[in-house]
Amino acid sequence: MTHAAPDVLHGTYTPPVNASKAEQLLRALAITGFVTAATLLAGIIAVALIPDQLNSTAFDKALVEIAAHRHAEIIAGWMFAFFLTALIPFIWLVVRSLSESGRMPATIGACVLTAGATVDIVASLLLVAIGHGIAPSIGDPVARTIGIAMLNLGAAVDAMYNLALGIGLILIARSMRASGVWPKWLTRLALVAGVLSLPVSLEWYSQLAAAVQYASGTLFLVWVVGMSVVAARRART
Repeated sequence: MTHAAPDVLHGTYTPPVNASKAEQLLRALAITGFVTAATLLAGIIAVALIPDQLNSTAFDKALVEIAAHRHAEIIAGWMFAFFLTALIPFIWLVVRSLSESGRMPATIGACVLTAGATVDIVASLLLVAIGHGIAPSIGDPVARTIGIAMLNLGAAVDAMYNLALGIGLILIARSMRASGVWPKWLTRLALVAGVLSLPVSLEWYSQLAAAVQYASGTLFLVWVVGMSVVAARRART
């Protein structure tokens, strides 16, 4: 027996799926969202031991900190890689939950975000390589030069990811507002997090731009958790 989607999604969208499939979508969205949030938070906690990791003007100092906390660097790299891997299906499940009539901006945004996240996985694994292969030989001038080059590359790639994240969230927020499926506060969170992510794309150039990441990242994390909690609750109704 099928039911109208508003009974499950509490919105105006009526997808051509039965109630059990809508419930599965919401559960999958909640699970991937919680994994995304948990791995991102774990990565942030680990990299907190290396405060100059994001300081493009002090990568030499960052290498000293990495050498002192090389295991934290490795953990941070893996956690960020897992976060980005989980983020991709999460974003596409959000797109799938929206009304088809207003889904196009979100689809474009998800494509942009997917491209940025996929490339940034490589940057995350650079942290693993630095912690595992460069940190033990930090006293070697050649190793330090390679380490600084890897940090610069990682910052450049991460800057591109934040640009893609900003564009993606803004477009997804537009579709969320048009669909009316999700609470308005989640739509606003996505929009503000997206706007604040845009200046972070200059993190390779400006320490101030990199610092904006604390605000954009926090709001993004709250948005992911909020989407997951709402989806989990609706899946049970």
